[in-house]
Amino acid sequence: MTIITHADLPTTRTYISKSRQHRFVNAATGAKSSTIVEELIPPGGFIPPHHHEVEETLIFLAGEVEVTVGDKIYRIGAETTVFIPPHVVHGVRNTSGETVRLLAFFPVLHPKVIFTQSFFEGSWDAPARIQLCARYSTHQTPWEQWLFGTYRSRSRTTRAGTG
Repeated sequence: MTIITHADLPTTRTYISKSRQHRFVNAATGAKSSTIVEELIPPGGFIPPHHHEVEETLIFLAGEVEVTVGDKIYRIGAETTVFIPPHVVHGVRNTSGETVRLLAFFPVLHPKVIFTQSFFEGSWDAPARIQLCARYSTHQTPWEQWLFGTYRSRSRTTRAGTG
C-alpha cells in the first residue's frame, strides 16, 4: 500500500493550456497499470482537442466547463463524471470564473496524448509554435510527429524530445 500526500507532489505546468497538473498515481508512486492526474484549469484555460489509445474517465470536482466529445459540446459542472472511449477526440474549456479541478483516470501507466493537428493550424501565434517546437524537437523525430501521434518510439523519453 502507498499513501500519497498530494501537497508533497510536484506541480507540472502545461504549456499549451496554461493548466497545472499533479500526478497522483503513476510509476513514481508505485503504480503498475494505472494513472490518475489532477488537472487545475484557470478561468479561460483549456485542454486542447486530443485523444488517447485507451479510455479516459474525467471526474469534475470544481468549476464549470464545456467538454467537447467528438462533434458534441456539453456543459458540465462539479460532481460530474465523463467517460471517453479510446480514440474519441475530446477537449475541455473552463467557462467559469474559478479554477476548474478535475481528475483524469487512465487504465495504463503511460497514457499517450495525441493532439489533433486541426487545433494548431492558425489558432495560435508563431512564438508559441516556436517554443513548442523547441521543447519537443530532436534531430531524430520532428515535433509534429510526436505531437500528432504519427511517430512510434520504443523510448518514451525519445518521443518527448528529451533523449
